[in-house]
This record gives sequence, C-alpha cells and structure tokens, in this order.
Amino acid sequence: GLAVPATAIALVASGRVGAAVATRQVALAGGVAALAFLATTPYVLLDVPFFASEIARELDHQARGHPGADVVAGEGIYRPVVYQLVAGLPMTLGLATYPLSLVGAALFAARARSGAVAFLAALAALLAPLVVSKIAFVRYLMPLAPLLCAAAGVAVARLESRAARAAGTAVAAIAAATTLATTAGMVESLSPMPAEETSRWLAAHVARGDAVGVVGGILFHLDGATGDGASGDGASGDGASGDGADGAFAIEAASLRRLATGVERPRWLVVDTWERNRLRRPGDARPRVLEFARQLGDDASPYVRRAAFAAHYPFQRAYLALDPAFASYPLLGAEIFERRVPPARAPH
Repeated sequence: GLAVPATAIALVASGRVGAAVATRQVALAGGVAALAFLATTPYVLLDVPFFASEIARELDHQARGHPGADVVAGEGIYRPVVYQLVAGLPMTLGLATYPLSLVGAALFAARARSGAVAFLAALAALLAPLVVSKIAFVRYLMPLAPLLCAAAGVAVARLESRAARAAGTAVAAIAAATTLATTAGMVESLSPMPAEETSRWLAAHVARGDAVGVVGGILFHLDGATGDGASGDGASGDGASGDGADGAFAIEAASLRRLATGVERPRWLVVDTWERNRLRRPGDARPRVLEFARQLGDDASPYVRRAAFAAHYPFQRAYLALDPAFASYPLLGAEIFERRVPPARAPH
C-alpha cells in the first residue's frame, strides 16, 4: 500500500502533479487499503479484545527483544536501529540504491517544500518503531523501501549533465550486479540445505526404527522419516512420538525441558543450532535446561556430538564486522548427537 503514496510523493517532487492532487490520491489509496484490510481480516472488528491483546503482546515482544534477532541490544550506542541503518537498509535496498535514496531525500527536502513535510513525516513515522524496538529483523524495513526507492529515483532524475547520467548508469549497473552476485551466493550457500545433509547423515547412520528426537524442528523436513514430531517446540513442549516404519527412522518432537530432567532420552538427538544458541544466552529462567543446552556434546553431557551442518552466507565477514552476534546465531544449522553409552560395570 505504501507504493501509492511513495509514487505520489515522487510525482510531486518532479513537478508533474500538484500537492493537492497527490494528497487526494494518497487519501483515496489509504481508504481503499483500510477497507481491503478490514474485508480480508474481519476478526479485527469481530474480536476486538483478542486483536488488542495480540497488539499488546507484540509491543511487549518488541520491548523485551528476541534472542537471535536483537543484535547486541544495550551495548554502548550499538542498538538495533543502528544495525538497521548500517546493515539492514543496504541489504534491503542494495549497496548503490541506499546512498542514492539518502541523496534524493535531501534534495527532496530542500527543493520540493510542498511534499517534503509529508515525505519526511512518513519516514519519521516508519523509523520511530525501529528506534525504540530491541529487535532487528530486516523485514521491518520493508515499509520504508517504497519511499526510499522513490527518493533514489528523485536523485537519479536530478542528474542533468552527461557525466552525471553516465555516473548514474554506472551506479545502477553496480547495483544490479551486486544483487545478482548476492542472490547467486545465497543460492550456493544453501545448496545443500543443512536439513538435506542431516537427512542423508541420519539415513546412513541410524538403524531402522530408531527414534530421533528433534529440538526446535523448524528447520527439519527429514527425508525418510515417519512420525508426527517433525516440529519440536524447543524448550517447553511435551513431545509427540512417531510410530516408525520399515526402512525409516521415527521422529519425536523432543523437549529440552524433558531431556534436561531425564524424562526422555532418545538415542539420537537433532538440535536446531539457533535453538541451542538461544538457550546459551544469560538470563534464561530455567537453569537446568540452560546447563543441559550448554553442555551438549561435552564430557559431562549424556550425549556425544556426532555431526554438524551449517549454511554459510555471502559477505559473512562483512556481517560479522557489523554485527558480532552474527557468529553466535547462525540462521540455519543442525547438530546431531548420540546418547552416550555408560561404561560397563566390572563383575563382582
């Protein structure tokens, strides 16, 4: 929906449409968007208390932070909003479009006074939640993208000389090449996916009918597995067992809480890397679960680490320079553990 006001603002900046016409267009677009939202999401009106409670829950979520997506919130001046400005927006808009958008925004504010107030107000309204939030999901920047792309267009439109146009063409070519290179690198880094490698390893090493506990199973669609537990709930669920099949191993939705207390101990354990690292962070209210997650694979653990698979990301070193926490929270990865066999007792 923001593409319409962004286009209207860009037209005002170009002088092709008056501010009054653009304002009417934006108001009409906003009204249509609101009606479409209510028509497709009727329970906003049919169950107002629940809708309000979900909004309150999300506000609390933003205030508390989200392990793995809160960067290093609270350390010095490096807040999630700083990460979004120095890393998130370049990833969202492209390395060339981002600086062009800043130039265009400055030109717009200086020369198109009739539309500058609306433009800057829209940017401020969309940036304000990022300033107070402790979460740095890049997807939160998507509402800004139409406005900033329109601003980048303003900058390109103001390139009047032949040399300036050539420079603009070069920048656009670099932006396109960077996007293609990033996309190709991402495809290569995720081929094969950690879940695919995990499936192959389990197929080669796990006996028929063995139960495999999966913790944090959002990553795992394991080929050759049966059972209804492919989506583990991480730290708090009760688990659900598969029933096995000929030539396959059975999936169980394992629970770190139950594993830590010894209630369940499947022979094989597949752990979502992100889930384990999330529980390594200080401040967890379940010390026993935290200790179990930290010790997995160590000598003191009831499990031995047998294999690990992780995706590697293009420009990983650049991300690490901008966000040291990137190393601690890989987005895709799996670790495989086998229950430790206790030493045999000596005969009396």
